[in-house]
Amino acid sequence: MNKVYKDLQISNATTHSGKQTLLSWKQYTHIIPESTKKEIYSIIQNAKDNKLTDDSIVYRSPLSTLPPYKLKSYITDNKLNIKTARKWEKIDTVIIDEIFINQFFEKTRWDWRLKQYVKDGIEELVVIPTEALLDNSKFKQHLASNQRPLNDLEYTIESPKCTHFIIKENEFQEMINANPAFAELKILGEVIRGQTLEKEHGSKPLTDTCDFLLDFANNISSYKTKIILDSSVNNEINKGLIIDSEVFQNLYNMLNSTDTSNYEMAKEIIANCEFDASKPYIVALYNIFPELRKSTINKNYKIVQKILDKSSLNICVSARYGTPTFDHLLSFFGEKCPELLHDLMPCLVYHINKILKSSLIKEITLH
Repeated sequence: MNKVYKDLQISNATTHSGKQTLLSWKQYTHIIPESTKKEIYSIIQNAKDNKLTDDSIVYRSPLSTLPPYKLKSYITDNKLNIKTARKWEKIDTVIIDEIFINQFFEKTRWDWRLKQYVKDGIEELVVIPTEALLDNSKFKQHLASNQRPLNDLEYTIESPKCTHFIIKENEFQEMINANPAFAELKILGEVIRGQTLEKEHGSKPLTDTCDFLLDFANNISSYKTKIILDSSVNNEINKGLIIDSEVFQNLYNMLNSTDTSNYEMAKEIIANCEFDASKPYIVALYNIFPELRKSTINKNYKIVQKILDKSSLNICVSARYGTPTFDHLLSFFGEKCPELLHDLMPCLVYHINKILKSSLIKEITLH
């Protein structure tokens, strides 16, 4: 298993007063090697068909967004002999959310060179132990000659939490081009092909989740633990409730009413149905009614939002359109989910007739 680097200080190559300098942010991060990232995705793929089984010891991990009460109710309702634990050596099954994991690897950032947002991915990273930097005379000369206040840089480099200093290979090369003396710093470390994962400042749950993810592949390999995906558990819990054309129309009318209780009830029905079997109708409702795309305290419904939003299936119409027109919905569905168009057409027919307050349109034919 590849080594995963933790508590690293991420740096940025910046020109200051005509000199190429090593500047940094107070931001600790991790590096996960490319091979480990691939292994995590492989684990997820191999777990697609896994189900919860009787007589097992289960851990609902920090990588799961399944509400605890849903899991508890499922175990009770089905009279399963399932116990829960939190330590790897005591469990045989761990529950994770593949969408939640994907979000760690799909961070976007502003690229000042390209002047646009780009998705972070695998990069060549130069990793230098901070001790090697602090013991290097030329690096100390660089610190001494730097004309900006050094409090941030000195604090982050000398912090006991900061074990390594990292910089992207292409940015390091720019620094060497501007100041050949930096070439000697590169030999103090190593080049790693991987991706940085950032901890959120001041958020212990997210920090713990990040740590759990980075140890995840190693623990799966060491303890031979069975993986269950949130989506599999949720489908089992919601098994039997399927949204069809008739239910869609009832939900449409509930969401189209002025009674807020109807709206909340509709959300709960959507959250508790078999997603895969009901997918076209959920997609239609989610994009026709902007209120369904707003943030909510309903943890059960948040699972549906996570599946449909931009970080997963990306079947979420842009918020700037408000209530989208028929033309926009049709082009959007054609681009994002063409395989669902056949089942979506009756939904759009019903939607148009409701807007027109008639039943003139019977069918939409695509060519």
